Amino acid sequence: MKRQEHKQRFYLWDYLWWAGERLHDHHQRIAGIDMVQMYLTFFLFFPLVTFCASIDRTLCIYLLALFIVQILTGMTWGEKIYSTNRRKAVMKHYADRTFSPGKGYFLFLLPFLFFLIVDIILILLM
Repeated sequence: MKRQEHKQRFYLWDYLWWAGERLHDHHQRIAGIDMVQMYLTFFLFFPLVTFCASIDRTLCIYLLALFIVQILTGMTWGEKIYSTNRRKAVMKHYADRTFSPGKGYFLFLLPFLFFLIVDIILILLM
């Protein structure tokens, strides 16, 4: 009987990491962990800051400190989260997918577009 391999689950952030790594071939300043960090920042952290700023302005100072901690954590834990085995598994899982640089740049710019749309809506509502 063959020894069973460790089954891994793949999530949305794994796809984003893969897309960032593939986009790294076309643009040297974009990497997989940068793409994941950007999505965490724009889709998780900024809505939280916006919501808390509307409630209490002094809370924003603490959230900005938390943002700095998030950036530092992302830089240090990026290599630990995507270890060599995890990188190979994600690359192997998405190996049969086609990748176009246009789709990669769209995924890269999507958080910026979301942020701009939310800001425009907030300005119009004020």
